[in-house]
Amino acid sequence: MEYEPISVSDALHSVPDCEVNLNQCAENENNLLTVADAATLLNVSARWIYARARFLPHIRVGSGIRFDRNALLSHLRLASRRGSTGAPQETPEGNNMLLGLQRYQRGRMYKAGKRIKVWRAMWREDIFDTEGKLVRRVRHHQTIGTVAELPTVFDARTKLDGLMRAAPERRIELTFSNLVERWRRAALPALRSTTGAYYENLLDRHLLPEFGSRNIAGISKYDVQLFLASRAAKYARASLHGMRVAFGKVLSWAVECRWLTENPCNGVKIPQGTGKRVRQYQLTASDANRLAAALKEPYSTLVLLLAATGVRISEAVGLRWQDVTPNGLTIRQRVYAGKADDLKTAASRRNIHLPAHIMARVLALRSGGEYVFQTREGTPPWPNNAMHRYIRPAAKKLGIPLTGYHDFRHGLITRLAEKKVSPKVAAAIAGHSDIRTTLAIYTHVGEDAARSAIEEVAGQLVHDGTRFQKQNQQTAVIHW
Repeated sequence: MEYEPISVSDALHSVPDCEVNLNQCAENENNLLTVADAATLLNVSARWIYARARFLPHIRVGSGIRFDRNALLSHLRLASRRGSTGAPQETPEGNNMLLGLQRYQRGRMYKAGKRIKVWRAMWREDIFDTEGKLVRRVRHHQTIGTVAELPTVFDARTKLDGLMRAAPERRIELTFSNLVERWRRAALPALRSTTGAYYENLLDRHLLPEFGSRNIAGISKYDVQLFLASRAAKYARASLHGMRVAFGKVLSWAVECRWLTENPCNGVKIPQGTGKRVRQYQLTASDANRLAAALKEPYSTLVLLLAATGVRISEAVGLRWQDVTPNGLTIRQRVYAGKADDLKTAASRRNIHLPAHIMARVLALRSGGEYVFQTREGTPPWPNNAMHRYIRPAAKKLGIPLTGYHDFRHGLITRLAEKKVSPKVAAAIAGHSDIRTTLAIYTHVGEDAARSAIEEVAGQLVHDGTRFQKQNQQTAVIHW
């Protein structure tokens, strides 16, 4: 009888006890893997292969064994899908497929406790180290149940066997500081420079000092909530919200990388904090003129430009002479932390008209450099340094309340609203892509505007009320 030739892989799958008749695949013997080759392929030790040889599809060659590569990988993937309990699982990659083959162990179990007796146990489990390699750790003194729940040794041993045979969770022994380093290398370049700098500042100042040495698998929702509550007495609610967003951003990336099963920041409530910073949106033209007169160039013209146009400070310091047109300015870029960058949104690219007297002051700054506003070294000024060293001290001396550069922007948009300028025009001047931002955030109601509106609308009501009061007094006198 003639036999139809079959491949080694088909032979391996056709033999129940994972052994293959050597006579059927002798011609492919040179293509089989040795124990050392199989260990290199699976990134494990040769001892690991020998210890599990009876569970792996192999071929006896004298006193040694050989493996077919495709059959070996197929078997391990199938074992990983089923797990030790037989339940289907998502197919992991790399060394994860080795999790389906559990080593035999009994574990150590004992009773503990004085008032309430409990069963405790020690056993080994497979986890991943910081490099993603499969390693073995010992679970020390884990409580598996009370004696009341598990009255006999057999009951306790059955539960322990279930814990040891259960498919292990995919989790990595990775500290939060190591996670942040990986996030900075891989995910940070995909963010805008300003957004990334904002997250990095929050991470360095608040989150890394608190959670840097903690294992990410041990950070719970309670820990995040407690951390925010401890900061609520010193920081505003917006700052607390930023901390939670930065924290969640990094941990959600860990979930995407399958280093965490869930993000502990999900559902965390933001405390009220110390209150919201109040913008000084009622800076008048007189305030801007007095502040500009007290400053030296280029900061004097910078203040007037911010008050007259409402441009962002990053856009103002990013202005180049090629952006200056006969009629005004063209906003093409911004400068953040000394580096040129794209604009915040597509709507931020816009042309801004400048009055003649402000245009004359801008043109007077030309000194041969590339930027309109520049230091003696020819580089754009750092906004924070200019504010702390020159602008805020001058404003404080003059008695002008000034929170920051955005006060000029809020003030301009508010005055445009008081002049009944269309919100769409105001949004175009500010460079907002959504008109709701202009209306909800940047448009404020001043005391003078509210007073005049009430006087105009309620004037007739007050007149009618006075006449009604006189009529009541006359009626009262007659009745008396």
